[in-house]
Amino acid sequence: LAQTFGAQDVIKDVNGKVIAINIDNCQWLARNGIKTDGLYLTLRIPSADLEDDKQLMKQFENAEQVAEYILK
Repeated sequence: LAQTFGAQDVIKDVNGKVIAINIDNCQWLARNGIKTDGLYLTLRIPSADLEDDKQLMKQFENAEQVAEYILK
């Protein structure tokens, strides 16, 4: 998501992988009266094997879609 939306303000883990992106300038949240100062968006990747758990995989895909919608 960080690459897709060109996020500049990110949080990285110890290996340099982006784990959260700043959403201070998120217009969708602002239009809906949600203050975004200092907020970051992250998607928690379930520790279970997504391929073996169809319901968990669907929930994660839904979370990705919501995040993409918010960031547009």
